[in-house]
Amino acid sequence: MNSDDNKVKSLKPLIFGALLAALILSVVAIVSNYYGADYKSPDYSYDANGNMIAEYEQPKVDINTATAEELDKIKGIGKTIAQNIVDYRNEHGLFYSINQLTNVKGIGEYTFHTIRPYVMVSEDLDINDILWEETTPETSVVSEESTITEVSESTVTEISETSIETTVSEQVNIELININTASVDELVTLPGIGEVIAQRIVDYAKTKKFSSVEELMEVKGIGEKRYADIKDLVTVE
Repeated sequence: MNSDDNKVKSLKPLIFGALLAALILSVVAIVSNYYGADYKSPDYSYDANGNMIAEYEQPKVDINTATAEELDKIKGIGKTIAQNIVDYRNEHGLFYSINQLTNVKGIGEYTFHTIRPYVMVSEDLDINDILWEETTPETSVVSEESTITEVSESTVTEISETSIETTVSEQVNIELININTASVDELVTLPGIGEVIAQRIVDYAKTKKFSSVEELMEVKGIGEKRYADIKDLVTVE
């Protein structure tokens, strides 16, 4: 039993070491999958006190002037993220702080802290270069408002002209009702004319034809107001 116990005890460090190695490999695999094939882990060394430090073997790269190829050489950045940085810069303007890198697709906190020692932003930036993004949208809004105003005024003018043309056209194309030949059904379509007055007009036309539209005033029930409403809609010819 003692021999077996000793064997088990002697295997414990090996088992622990194997489990630790498996755990490390799993973490590496997870990190690689998360950051993609472009992920590069930084190199590390140790100072005199045994503290682990990153080896900064390359000068800092200006993220406002670097090409995708230059950015790709930075530890922790691959081709995809390098191109994302260039695209972000082209779309939003120059970086005014390296902290803005966290806005770039593919750069999380871990990647940012990994590449932070290798990047920089120009100290002699022109303020107009970094603020162009803020002024452009305002200009765009003003332009859009002007366009909307122009379109609105133009549309109103066109609608007004169309309405006038339609009104005139409708008036010109109206078929006048001949009060000497019209039936009761036709006459009742006139404003303010009911069946009773329509029948009186028909009876008047049968006994004595209208020689003028003004003669409608002689029909019982047609006063000045009613006559004014229908005079432009009828004829005697």
